[in-house]
Amino acid sequence: MVKDPKKLRIFERKMLESERFSYEEAARIYDSLYHEAFDLGVITSANVMEGIENTIRLAKIINGLGK
Repeated sequence: MVKDPKKLRIFERKMLESERFSYEEAARIYDSLYHEAFDLGVITSANVMEGIENTIRLAKIINGLGK
């Protein structure tokens, strides 16, 4: 349980600022987390594409913000 959310946000912000990953490192981390979730049964082959339409729509919106 988090007793002081403000301290947690400050800590998270500092961690994000200090940790910089290359694209390759980030991709390896993502891949490892994906495989772990699959092994634990959180992601199954049946639900892997579930919600993809919303994800694509959201990506289009986010990518359009910079234009």
